[in-house]
Amino acid sequence: MTYPLSRPERRPPRIDAWVLSILFLGFTLRVPGLSAQGLYAEEGYSTVLAQDSIGRILAQTASLDSNTPLHYLLLSGWIRAAGSSEFSVRALSVFAGVVTIALAYQLMKACGLPAGARRCAAALVAAWPVCISFSQEARMYALLMCLTTLSTWLLIRGLHNGGRGTWLLWSAAHIATFATHVFGALIFGAQLCVVVAWWATQRENGRWRHAAIALALTALVLGVWMAIILSVSVPASTTYAGGLDLLQLMTQGLAANVMPRLASGEEILAVAILALMAMLFILLSRRLRLLSLLALIGIVAICAFSAWTGKFSWRYPTLVAPLVAAGLGAAVWQSIRSAAHTPAGRLVAGVVVFIACILGSVAFLAWRNDPANANEDYRGVAAYLRQHARSDEPIVMIPNLSHIFGYYYGAGDWHWLPPAEMINLQDTLDFESVVPWLNQWLSGRQGAWLLLYDETLLDPSHIAQTLLRRQSVALTHDADVQQFHNLRLLHYTFFQPYQPLPEQLPAMESTIEPTDRQRGLTGLGCHQFQAARAGDAWMEIFCFWQTKPYVQLPYDTKVSFRLTDSAGKQVLQSDQMIALEGMPYLPFEKPITGVYVIPLPGDLPAGEYVLHAIPYTPDEEISPRVSTEVKLLTP
Repeated sequence: MTYPLSRPERRPPRIDAWVLSILFLGFTLRVPGLSAQGLYAEEGYSTVLAQDSIGRILAQTASLDSNTPLHYLLLSGWIRAAGSSEFSVRALSVFAGVVTIALAYQLMKACGLPAGARRCAAALVAAWPVCISFSQEARMYALLMCLTTLSTWLLIRGLHNGGRGTWLLWSAAHIATFATHVFGALIFGAQLCVVVAWWATQRENGRWRHAAIALALTALVLGVWMAIILSVSVPASTTYAGGLDLLQLMTQGLAANVMPRLASGEEILAVAILALMAMLFILLSRRLRLLSLLALIGIVAICAFSAWTGKFSWRYPTLVAPLVAAGLGAAVWQSIRSAAHTPAGRLVAGVVVFIACILGSVAFLAWRNDPANANEDYRGVAAYLRQHARSDEPIVMIPNLSHIFGYYYGAGDWHWLPPAEMINLQDTLDFESVVPWLNQWLSGRQGAWLLLYDETLLDPSHIAQTLLRRQSVALTHDADVQQFHNLRLLHYTFFQPYQPLPEQLPAMESTIEPTDRQRGLTGLGCHQFQAARAGDAWMEIFCFWQTKPYVQLPYDTKVSFRLTDSAGKQVLQSDQMIALEGMPYLPFEKPITGVYVIPLPGDLPAGEYVLHAIPYTPDEEISPRVSTEVKLLTP
């Protein structure tokens, strides 16, 4: 009598207690302080958009946002289940960060490293400052790092012994990465180089076919999706640091993979050198060589794209931060263990990584507790306005802070400039773009509030503040200013109900010298809107300039105002900054409205004068010189 052979008993996979401990460590490092700071502007945008309909989310991200919709859709479901408090909306990123730790362990396993190296890699990802920081933001970057780590793990599995399923999962991971942020396409490009190089060596055994199918599928989906985005998108936010060259961006990109949001150039350079040394150290390990190359290629690709387009944020290159952290942890363990083939060597490796984890955690806590690194305090602004603003005083914001302000303040009489759904940094506020909206919002009001955040690119000449000051008490009385972290709240009390201003500029009769096209400035004329009187302490002059794309004017460019009488004799000189917030460096032309208060000598008689506006840098005068007639009326 025969009996069928029984199947071998399958044992459940063994749970590594060390890995569970490391995951718990990562969780406990990410949860404390989730609501210690208020949301910053982009977190507010994510939170408010995620509470909209799915159709609205898809339409908004397709036309007005550089980020694709996956994170917003996941956050939408999360908010419906867990609420929209500061803690809740950031908790989704916490779980993405913890999953990244687990993926780092699996990534090292796919590289063929022993358990000790895998644990060290996961531990360093758990304590890596950038990974913790993004896991405490209600933005897509924690999810983006998670998906980048996932695609890298699947790539290495596929290269070693991957079948059709592994390569299709790799394709799906890349599509999900792109669905989270468009820079996922650059990560796909970096891995594509590796696949093509491997492909050339595998044609004989047929394994390359699965990779080719996955590659073609991914390229097709990403290409069609990108074409759709380009066809329906509206130009919106286009630059953060467009004036930097590739070397500067690479320095920032390397540093950003270690510490978040470094400020001084010395800090950035020092940390960038450490990051580069870490990558070279990882490169020395044969099994980790591919990982180091993928991370470095990813950083170079993102920084090169940023240098080409003029759009850069320190957050972009951090897509590969978990790869750097995991590779460094594993490389340290491997190198110490290789030097000492004893249990003592393994112990030393573990101690070194443990110390690195402690240092990483301490560095992050020190960075987060530094007041200079706090988020903008919109929470404090909203609380102050609820307590002090009268119901008949509108609130105007520059730039468009509607999402974050609405999150904290709720409904109310508040507006934003420029009056667009998304910030378009190609705009600069000038007289004709500001006056119609101020007339509409403020006519007949007794006062107004102005909330300002980094108006350098949108209102460098403070045109909005100038127009409000013209109607405030006694004209020379500036606003009452309340300072919040990185925010200014100005309160204007008008000396009479707000009187609408003329919405069209009168013709300017100015003489303008030819412009040197090699310099970054064009003169459009100057105008004296309101004649001063003899004996006045000052007169106000509006001058209009145009910047040239990609030409950097020094930040401290000034204008020398020289007043001459009918005989050509100079009677006064006043030198002032061309724009109070400096001249922005941008890849497109921008109008700059300069509003200048020029002191007048007390004995200057009434009459007609010529005012010369001469721009200059610290090194030389530059064209164009603008001359315009001005009047001093009799008292």
